[in-house]
Amino acid sequence: MLDEIDTDGETLIVYKMTLPDGTGLGIASLAKADGQFAWYRTNNPVLVQNSNQEPAPVVKTDVTTRSNKTFPIYLGATRNPNQTINTDKGVVTLMIDQESGLFYYLE
Repeated sequence: MLDEIDTDGETLIVYKMTLPDGTGLGIASLAKADGQFAWYRTNNPVLVQNSNQEPAPVVKTDVTTRSNKTFPIYLGATRNPNQTINTDKGVVTLMIDQESGLFYYLE
């Protein structure tokens, strides 16, 4: 798990996992009902770093939660700890995991 994001009444979990071709990032949505929590993958993990440690291009995808709220998210990997990217809303600063270089930006 890289991060937990609380936004618009939703809790999203950003996690990394090993894929056959390298490292992937995925998003899960937490849902609470009757005092219990459930974890739902909102999409398949996205390959962001090839096995040779080369970052893949930045990927933009939509995250749809269990309650049908949709959020655009950008996923990727970088060697630059001060990396920024261009989004539909302009240039933004990323949440970068300094240990792995994996990043995300939730609009």
